[in-house]
Amino acid sequence: MLKAAHDRLGEDGISYVKVDGIRLTGVRAKSIDVCFCFATMVHMEPRDIFNYLTQVPKLMRGRRVCVFHHGNTLSDLGWKRFLGEWDRNLMGRSGGSFSVMTNDLMARFLDHLGYEALSKDTDSIPRDCVWTVKAPLRS
Repeated sequence: MLKAAHDRLGEDGISYVKVDGIRLTGVRAKSIDVCFCFATMVHMEPRDIFNYLTQVPKLMRGRRVCVFHHGNTLSDLGWKRFLGEWDRNLMGRSGGSFSVMTNDLMARFLDHLGYEALSKDTDSIPRDCVWTVKAPLRS
C-alpha cells in the first residue's frame, strides 16, 4: 500500500512510514498537519482502532484535523458483509475481513479521548462512516 500511495502521490511534502500494527513509531511528535485514515480501519478491530486513536494527538500540529473512515457492522450493507464472512473469521481473522465496528462505538472512543467531532458522514459510503474530527491538544 505504501508503494501504491508513493507511486500515485510522489514525495513532494509527503513522508511514508511503515508501522508495526501497534505503535505509530517512526512518526515524529508534532509532525503531522492532517491525519487521513481511509480504507484501513474497516479491517481493524475496535481495540486496535482505539489504540491508534490514543497515539494520533501527540503527532499532530496546527489545526489537528483528522479524517477517520471505519466500517459500520450495523448498517444494512455492513450487516450483510458480516453475515457473509463471519464463519471464515472464527478464532482469528482473514486478511481482508471486515471489522466488527459501529458508529456509536467510534463516537464513544472519540469522545473519551477528547476528539472534537466536526462531521459524521454515513451517506457517502452507505456501509461505513467517515468522521472529520479535531484531535485534542497533547504536549
